[in-house]
Amino acid sequence: MTALRSLPASPETARRPLPRALVVTLYDRAIVALQRAVAAIARHDVDERDHAIAEATDIVGHLYLSVDLAGGGQAANYMSQLYSFILSKLPRISRENDARPGVQAIRLLDSLRRLWRDFDNRIGRLSTLLPRGAPGDFPRLVPTWPTADATDGEGLIVRGA
Repeated sequence: MTALRSLPASPETARRPLPRALVVTLYDRAIVALQRAVAAIARHDVDERDHAIAEATDIVGHLYLSVDLAGGGQAANYMSQLYSFILSKLPRISRENDARPGVQAIRLLDSLRRLWRDFDNRIGRLSTLLPRGAPGDFPRLVPTWPTADATDGEGLIVRGA
């Protein structure tokens, strides 16, 4: 698959936490791929649908492998479960030629993208307050996750909905 050509290929290197800006870029790319898949279903373009789903699967799979379960605490566990849920839905798009799982994945990824973009902006503002020579990146920091729970209508618990 061409989606992750520039990213680490081995599971060992893929397990490293990703830079915040790259996470947002990967969400953007996964969303675009899923939008292409949904549009391809409407056009009855099976080849484009399958290519776009494979690209989205590669990207979400890389995000899943990059979660730092050992050091990320509850937030990392939550992210891992979300990525796993999304990955479990993607084959249904092709198998049943059903756009609904794609639309659901787009909705989830867009929420994550907005969360990470906001988080990145806040960290950027925070870093301007650091004394000169202080580390400019905070790899262990993760977004504050919402606490209220709701379901999305298909059984997924969505925190903070």
